[in-house]
Amino acid sequence: VIAMKDSEEEEEEEEQEQEQEEEEEDGPRVAPTAPASTSATTSTSASVPAAQVPPSPPPLAPTFKVGSLVKIAKRMVVGLPPRDGGVATVLSMDSKRRTVDVKYALGGREKNIFWWDVSTDL
Repeated sequence: VIAMKDSEEEEEEEEQEQEQEEEEEDGPRVAPTAPASTSATTSTSASVPAAQVPPSPPPLAPTFKVGSLVKIAKRMVVGLPPRDGGVATVLSMDSKRRTVDVKYALGGREKNIFWWDVSTDL
């Protein structure tokens, strides 16, 4: 029984040595990747993990105009008190600085809010 174990261990060691030699000759082994599915029901972004999908950039042009009813996102700026946001009406727009001035539905006004903090989804 002991002799059989020794011969089995020697065979395993020889196999490992052969694998190491093949890796040195061919370079590191890489696991084969599965071919991409060509099904019409899957989208290209579904095959890419979420961590690799880049975030969408801020819009180049706003989807709202002066007088539009919009939703302002809750924001926090270092050194300033938190801004609650809420539903507001756009009073003016500055396309050079990409900001808007708004009047909130519940009262109050705010100036120089960046476009990416404004949404038309109510």
